[in-house]
Amino acid sequence: MKLARDVPKAKVISSESPDFLLFTSLRQAIGVEVTKLTIFGQESVVADRKAEVVQLFSAKLNAIVSKKSELFQLYNSNPKLAEIWLLIVVDDGFFEIVHRQLHDIGRSIWHPYGRIDLLFPDAEKVLSL
Repeated sequence: MKLARDVPKAKVISSESPDFLLFTSLRQAIGVEVTKLTIFGQESVVADRKAEVVQLFSAKLNAIVSKKSELFQLYNSNPKLAEIWLLIVVDDGFFEIVHRQLHDIGRSIWHPYGRIDLLFPDAEKVLSL
C-alpha cells in the first residue's frame, strides 16, 4: 500500500504519546497519533442504509477528532515536535460510501492538528480532511 506522497523522508520511532515520531532531522520531528474508526463492528453495510452510514460516520469521526483534540496539549508538550498529525484507520468497506461526502464532513470539524488523514486499508486509499 502506498501512502501519501507528501510524507517527508524520516526515521520512524515508536512512541507513547503520540504513537510515532517521524524524525525529519536530528532536532525536529512530526508526531503521528493513530486511532481506529469503527462504524458497525462486524455488521455488513446494506445499500439502503448508505445515508445512515454517512451520518454515523460523520458523528463518529467528529467524536474521535474531538477526543484526540483534548489530548493535543499532551502530545504538543514535546519540544522536538514541529507538527502533529492524526491518522484514522477506517473499517473495511466504507470508502465507496463516504469518500464523496468527506469534503463536507471535514469542513465541519475543528481540530488543532497539522493534518488529519483517513486510511481505508481495503481500498488502499488515504484521504486528507
